[in-house]
Amino acid sequence: MSSSSKVAAVVAVVMAGTLLFLHVGGCFSNGIEWNPFDFLLNHSSRDTDGDGYPDGVDAFPRNPLEWVDSDSDGIGDNADNFPYDRDNDGFNDTVDLVPDADAGINLTIESISIWDAVDYLSDTTAEVYILLVIDGVNMGMLNSSGAVWNCPVGSTTLINETFTFDLDDDVRNHTIELTMMDADVMGDGDILDIDGTSPAGRTLIVVYDIVAGTWTGNDVDGLANGSADGTSTTDDNDAALRFDITPYVFDEVRLFEWTFDGKEYSLQLTIPSSSYAECLSNGVERQTHYDYADAKAFVTSDDPIILDLLSKLEDMAEDEQFSDRKTVDFVLSFCQGIEYSLDDDTVGVIEYWRFPVETLYDQTGDCEDTSLLFASLIEAMGYDAVMIMPPEHMAVGVAWSTIPGGASIQYGGKSYYYCETTGVNMVMGYWPPEIEDKNCTIVQVE
Repeated sequence: MSSSSKVAAVVAVVMAGTLLFLHVGGCFSNGIEWNPFDFLLNHSSRDTDGDGYPDGVDAFPRNPLEWVDSDSDGIGDNADNFPYDRDNDGFNDTVDLVPDADAGINLTIESISIWDAVDYLSDTTAEVYILLVIDGVNMGMLNSSGAVWNCPVGSTTLINETFTFDLDDDVRNHTIELTMMDADVMGDGDILDIDGTSPAGRTLIVVYDIVAGTWTGNDVDGLANGSADGTSTTDDNDAALRFDITPYVFDEVRLFEWTFDGKEYSLQLTIPSSSYAECLSNGVERQTHYDYADAKAFVTSDDPIILDLLSKLEDMAEDEQFSDRKTVDFVLSFCQGIEYSLDDDTVGVIEYWRFPVETLYDQTGDCEDTSLLFASLIEAMGYDAVMIMPPEHMAVGVAWSTIPGGASIQYGGKSYYYCETTGVNMVMGYWPPEIEDKNCTIVQVE
């Protein structure tokens, strides 16, 4: 395809120190031609969507159903059921005490000491496990991968095993109870005394504050010593537990599966919920765009998650001994493997641009979302990319020397070969026939 006749250029114009972009030879998806100079002069008083809120204060000046975005996640309050659950942990932001992450704890059993004989038949070793209750809920048994800890009487045994638990983010103080048990051949076992504050008590009880990351309880600086209650000379199953509790943020692990050249591939990617929340809180406009140059803000080639994903994809391509061009097609096939969905079905609005991390986290998106993801990966690979936007569509162009029979556009003295992210088995240079005769807006990513 001869591309130059099909491409509408984006021309940079500087007026009064403001950088504007003119869309030449086309219009926006709603069919309205837009004059940026007229917009600049009248933006403060005009009410484009007629919702009663002037464009200067309207967060969505082209959407008559929305005018405020209180949590800056790109979804208007009317559709968002504001406030939003930014970190996607099931707790609304009005009650979430850790709004940017799913809060949890790491409970580390550092060491166990057995001070008193524990068995009638054999008093040289205790077979130890711990029963855990959090906020009144039985969390089960702590042990060494299903086996008891064998702890000699009269000495300290190093354990250093960590257990992770999710906590309700709308509760600040969580009660944690640990009951240390010695397993018996017959019966349920004996309770070991690790409460050093009361002769009557045996269980370690602490109250953990998820905001401060600290706790208070019947221990002393992480040592629960049952012999400190005044009964050290009495054979009452005294023991000690050295432990630590640290904050833990639950990261989401996503499994991606796709097919390339008839072979199935898969990889896992860890996406911190805090990174997802940060994307949702970004103040960039998502639903309406004065010009498509906004796409630049969504290309995040230096994001650590994008770089981690690219590293995994490039390692897989290297194992397969793919050429440079085939590696690009392989990365493109990954993006094509993400489930396509309409914004109206997933976020309840007609148009919503996701950051690449959001697309990976949600594992779904439309043409803009997967194109922005692919552009981010391509730029991270060191290639030059442009966004190619026919009416109501988005794709990516990758600068390449030559691809025989491939469709490209000429822009800035370079050939950019078309990359479609919403189909399958479409390689770099294939231009879908249904959009071949469409005028396109071109935006340079860098």
